[in-house]
Amino acid sequence: MPKKSRQSKSFQRAADAPALPATTFSFICYFVNQFRWWYVTMVILEVIHATCGIMLPYAIGEIIRSVTRSPGDSKQIFDAVSQPLMLFTALSVGEVLFGRAAGLLQTILHPIHRQHIVRSLYAYLQHHSHRYLSSSFSGALAHRISETSLGVTQTMQMLISEFMAVIIVYIVATMLLYRAYPPLAALVGAWAVLFISISFWLATRCRIYSQRAAAARSETTGIIVDAVTNLTSSRLFARLGFERRYLNERLRHELKEVRKSNWYSERIRWFQYISAGCNAKKLGNEG
Repeated sequence: MPKKSRQSKSFQRAADAPALPATTFSFICYFVNQFRWWYVTMVILEVIHATCGIMLPYAIGEIIRSVTRSPGDSKQIFDAVSQPLMLFTALSVGEVLFGRAAGLLQTILHPIHRQHIVRSLYAYLQHHSHRYLSSSFSGALAHRISETSLGVTQTMQMLISEFMAVIIVYIVATMLLYRAYPPLAALVGAWAVLFISISFWLATRCRIYSQRAAAARSETTGIIVDAVTNLTSSRLFARLGFERRYLNERLRHELKEVRKSNWYSERIRWFQYISAGCNAKKLGNEG
């Protein structure tokens, strides 16, 4: 029995159109899968980079403990701190090298990946009907293609370099705390899971505002592109004032939608800062 389509009944895909996914998650996975080994390498480098960064305080602590435990003889002190010092040096060098290696891969991959997405979306757009193309702003469609390709690469960059790095920091920190005081490690681990879960839920709630803001920006860009294209006709029929008023109206609409998205994002950041402060205070009381 054929599966029911998730598209509306009024939506019909051309037979020879590229089979692009319809949902956001599957769309990103579709294009990431085409460069999967690049992203796997990038993830490995970022994991090592974040692990080296979180392990640096541990190496400094080992150096301090080695100095305090050793007798006053300088040779014995040097022998005691040699291994912790080598660990600190290796972690410092690893943090720089692996971090820059991941950044280099992003510099090479993201422009190529973005061009591939633009080509695929443009090929998909070529199969749309004449009615759709004639009833839509050409500039808005071009802007949406550009923003979609940029959004995919920026999403992957944030997931790999920021979101995943935070998760690794929490995991390594919890493991180190478990060696010192298991109840405190359990508290930090539970708080980290709750914090990341709520942040992810708030981010999904913010998506609708981001989509509206992006649509408003695309519409404004489409109006500008089409107005510039028809500038000669506007001058000929003395429609310059009307075009300016229409553009101002769309700019006010865009500003309204962008402010909604930005204010919601700002509330999410305040939640994160307040949660981090409360957790630090609770950890201080536990200590």
